[in-house]
Formats: sequence, structure tokens, C-alpha cells
Amino acid sequence: MLLFTPCLAQASIIILIIALGKNSCAAKHNYFDNDTNTNPYYHERCRFVYRKEYFIKRTYRYSDFENKKINIYRYDVTNLPDSIPIQLIDYARGQKFVLPVKGPKTSGFGPRDLMGSTFHYGVDIGLQVGDTVYAALNGIVRVTRNDKYGYGRFVVISHKEGLETLYGHLDEILVRPGEVVKAGTPIGLGGSTGKSTGPHLHFEFRFMGQQFDPEHILSFKTKNLKNPTIHIRQEWFSHLAGFKKATYHTVQEGDTLEEIADKYDTSIQRICALNRIRGDEDLLVGIKLKVK
Repeated sequence: MLLFTPCLAQASIIILIIALGKNSCAAKHNYFDNDTNTNPYYHERCRFVYRKEYFIKRTYRYSDFENKKINIYRYDVTNLPDSIPIQLIDYARGQKFVLPVKGPKTSGFGPRDLMGSTFHYGVDIGLQVGDTVYAALNGIVRVTRNDKYGYGRFVVISHKEGLETLYGHLDEILVRPGEVVKAGTPIGLGGSTGKSTGPHLHFEFRFMGQQFDPEHILSFKTKNLKNPTIHIRQEWFSHLAGFKKATYHTVQEGDTLEEIADKYDTSIQRICALNRIRGDEDLLVGIKLKVK
């Protein structure tokens, strides 16, 4: 007769926990498609590691950072190989592209003014507050946050081969980090949260954490990708050449634009241009102003 001892009971519980953990990892592992040989991520003790050696050389834990930071990669995209192909559309496998909202493009990628003092790292698509915003491609939700001085409520979704999409200025977020989504899954409601002049969707494509012009691969005329397989190119990141880390000042009580400009050896006009504010605006304590 088998005696059910406390030690045996403890061992049974441990085995059950391990089994559940493996199932949980497997579910997250296979979120792109049913062909695990082409899945760019693999799981090992619930850790996600990018398979391409020249992309990521360290192992991260999903719970540590992926639902907090926008750019988790440490790779210089200006040193990419000549071309990196990524197949995004394969209808036989249920892989398609869906334009997040059906509105018109209202602003493109690139400098916002002739001086180049501000740069727009995505495309803006017109919508009405409350319009449903959809996932563009199959993937897994990595970040959902509220950046009240920038993107507002936003979502970042990870796709294949280091490709990600970002959806900004949402009125409401409908998904959570770790959630598997398909192209066309509702992820939020459109709005004008954060640093926004009116209702619209700020939409970004990112490769290894860095933005590139969505219109390199997306046609607003056809509302689809230009080709089922995209080819990431080094020149798409030329806007990063010579990029210098920006300098910010956190506004303290009693700060004035004149004092801040003097402190950083710049001008009030330059600070206003960098932050798209007026010289007579009251400064909110705690916000970060770009000064250089």
C-alpha cells in the first residue's frame, strides 16, 4: 500500500506548478503562428530570447521590463545588414494586415518645421473620439501605459523579427500586456490624450526599438502593405545619423522660461519650438521640458 506522506504531497504540488508553468510558457511562445520553426521567440523557463544573434545578445524576462519600456533593444540600427526580409502577410496561416483605423492620413513621418526642431516619428490618422482602433498585425501586447505629456494612453504590440507597432493618444485601452492578438483585434478606442491637438491615432512602426517611416511599407491608397514580405533597409534610419541625446529640464515650483533658458544657455524661443508651447504659458510643476 502506498503511503501518502507530507513529502510526497509537497513533491506532487511542485510537479503540478512546473506543469502549469510550462503550459503558460508554451501558450505565450506560440503566439505568432502554428509553425514554431519560424517563430522568432522561444521560451526557456518563461524567458523570451530573440534568435537572431546580431540583434539581441542577452536574455530578458517578460515580467521585468516588457510592459514598462518602449524601447527594450540595445542594437544600433544604423549598422544593419543591407536588407532584412520579414514576411508579414500569409493568408494561409492567418497572417494579414489591418489598417488600425480607416480615417485619412493627417500628418506624415519627418520634421515638423523647416528648422527641424521637432521630428514626428510616426503617421497620424484621423478619427473620432471613441472609434475602435485595431491591431495591425498578429502579435503580443507588450506595453500599455499612459504618458500624459506625450503619447497619452498607448499600446505597443510585438510582431515578427523585432518589428513592433505603437498606437498613441487612445481614449481607452482594451488590452493588457501579455495578451495575444490577431490582426483586426480591437485594442483601444480613439481619442486625444497626451500631447495632442485633436482626436487622431498616432501610429508607429518600429524595428529593434527605432521608428521608421510607415509609408516605406504601407500604402494609404490601398490601406494595405505594399508587399507581403517587407525588406528592412539601413537607409530607413538615416534620421538617426548624428543624433544627440536630448537634454531635459524638470520644471520646479517658481521656474520661468527665462531662468531655464539662461541655465542651459539657450533661448526661450528655442524651448518653445522644441516643446510646442507658447512663451506666455504657465509651466506645470513636474513636467519635463526639452531644452536641447
